[in-house]
Amino acid sequence: MLGCMAAQTPIAPKTGALDVRDARQQAARNAIGPLLDQFDLAALLDVSLETLRIWRQNGCGPPAIRISKRPYYRLNDLRSWIESLPAGEPFQSAKKPAERRIKTTK
Repeated sequence: MLGCMAAQTPIAPKTGALDVRDARQQAARNAIGPLLDQFDLAALLDVSLETLRIWRQNGCGPPAIRISKRPYYRLNDLRSWIESLPAGEPFQSAKKPAERRIKTTK
């Protein structure tokens, strides 16, 4: 029974190094702002992951940052990108794929 009583006793939070690390992590989160990964962004914009990849390669979509080789999108950058789009017109990629040539035989 004593074991159950000891488990219910609140444990005081540790202070010191953990507080400093938590403060640094919180400061970093505040500086960067909220991030979306490519899966969240694709669902939000209703586009495929391939479309996001093409936009990143062509530099015409929302700006991405890389963390551990993975693309992430700052929520503030996404808002700015959306606001920069012309109203009432569908988004067109800045670079269009090269036209396909059809060989004709004479």
